[in-house]
Amino acid sequence: MALELRDTQTQVKHLVLGKYIPRWGYIITNGLRGVAAKLARHGKRARVHFIYVDACAGVGRYAGDRASALRDESEETKFGSPVIGLRTLESIKDFAEEAGLDVQTNAIFGRGSVTV
Repeated sequence: MALELRDTQTQVKHLVLGKYIPRWGYIITNGLRGVAAKLARHGKRARVHFIYVDACAGVGRYAGDRASALRDESEETKFGSPVIGLRTLESIKDFAEEAGLDVQTNAIFGRGSVTV
C-alpha cells in the first residue's frame, strides 16, 4: 500500500495534537504532585489514568506533505495522529511516574468520518 501525502488540515491537526496533548498532560500531572506527596507520607501512591481517544485516527503515517502552510516541504515520512498520540501518552506517563504517580494508559482509535 502506497503512503499518501498529508493534506493541510491533517498537518494542522497533527501540529495541534503534538503541542496540546503534552501540555495538558503535564498540567494535570503537576496538579496531582501535591496529592502524590501527601499520599506518599502515608505509604500510599496516587493513581492516574490517561486515555487518548482519536475518533478519526487515519493511517498513522504519510509519505510527506502536500503544499503546506506550515512551511515543512520535506518528503520524509510523517507520522499521523495514532503515532503522535501514543508517543505523547508515553512521555506523559514517564513524567507522571517521575512525579510519584502510578499511571495507567489506554488508547482508543476509530476511523470515523463526517459527511457534509
